[in-house]
Amino acid sequence: MKSPHYYTSQEVQQLLGLGSLRTAQIRIQSMNEELKSRGYWIERGKVPRKFFHERYPYIPEERISS
Repeated sequence: MKSPHYYTSQEVQQLLGLGSLRTAQIRIQSMNEELKSRGYWIERGKVPRKFFHERYPYIPEERISS
């Protein structure tokens, strides 16, 4: 089941066109560290969709294909 609130590492990999899943996981970890430093709770291995698109505003949400 796809979450309407979070992107998984596979989805981030697809959105950014990354060749490695590990690279997507590192990007998610970095974004989650930023959120945690701001006092937000995080979900390991997932990044909030809204925050992702704040960091990557040039990537439209419709780019995810199942």
